[in-house]
Amino acid sequence: MASGKWKVENSIGMFTVGCEHKHSEGDKVHLLTRPLSAEKGANVIKGVVTDVIFQQDRYKVTLDNGLYVYLQEAPEMGEKIEVRIKVECLA
Repeated sequence: MASGKWKVENSIGMFTVGCEHKHSEGDKVHLLTRPLSAEKGANVIKGVVTDVIFQQDRYKVTLDNGLYVYLQEAPEMGEKIEVRIKVECLA
């Protein structure tokens, strides 16, 4: 993909990431995200809320797919949510 932008799809969602490494279609890659980079709303990671814990100034939200994100507002237990991971926070 041009200018170091790649689309990466996995069982969790579709990600557009910046990467200067050379990859071919079908290559396996690992994605990492910083814990403060999620926002409730628009796209990418979907799941059902299984646990919500207040930590300092944010909420650690665990989803039914085993992932967790940190949000500024607490969702309801059992709520289906989507979170958008900021592209600049993916590595």
